[in-house]
Amino acid sequence: MLRSDNPDVSRLAAVSLSVISQVRRFFPHERKEIKEAWIGCKYWEFAKDEEDIWRPRYMEGMALCRLKWAEKGQEWLEAIKEANTEELQNAWCQVILKAGYCDTKDRDALFNLLLCILESGDTFAKPIRLEALRRLDEMVSEVEPVGFDEEPLNLPLSRRARPPFS
Repeated sequence: MLRSDNPDVSRLAAVSLSVISQVRRFFPHERKEIKEAWIGCKYWEFAKDEEDIWRPRYMEGMALCRLKWAEKGQEWLEAIKEANTEELQNAWCQVILKAGYCDTKDRDALFNLLLCILESGDTFAKPIRLEALRRLDEMVSEVEPVGFDEEPLNLPLSRRARPPFS
């Protein structure tokens, strides 16, 4: 139904999918990521309409998708900057925290977007900066150190006659 030529049918399908994602929020173990990147693009196409009352729901739907951060990152950065209501800011927070990426190019673009948000000071709303920091921390913790040699870090430990809290 998202691919329907009738815009009303497409919008109804998008909102329905977003509402279903709201229910899954209460059951996080059932959360499924939408793997088709075109769905995230469709949500963004709908979310660009500033007059649409369902705009935050479309962005919440984007949070379930793998997004093309490399293609749309700059456009989204501007939209995040312009988010002036609490509802829109919360929707962008969900996108920042939960949305996936398609490949390493998109992961790098997301990483750069997060850094841009954090380095810009007070340009972005505080909730958005906090979620960007949380997502950045999550992304960094996923990186496995490759070729990291622990031998130089083996330092002599001080000897204690007795345990400190005995």
